Amino acid sequence: MFGPVREGIFYFSRKDFERSNAVKVWYLGEGVKKGWQVTPWREGRASGMTFPLSPDVWDYLYSEEEMNAGAFRSAGEHSREHLGYTK
Repeated sequence: MFGPVREGIFYFSRKDFERSNAVKVWYLGEGVKKGWQVTPWREGRASGMTFPLSPDVWDYLYSEEEMNAGAFRSAGEHSREHLGYTK
């Protein structure tokens, strides 16, 4: 479905990375909302909202390692496949 999802802190863009605006991806193992969840983080703190992770969102998230390697969708010339990252 949406590849090897993993827990951690991820970013949507280079600007979000530079401003420390991230999302935390984590797994909720029990309850009605069991499954992968996303919590937005602003300036190192959780926003208080949590949403189910959709495949569309996962495709646009980049890890800190990917950001440091120069992978960001806004530039257009880089892709995960080009840089050796796949999800």
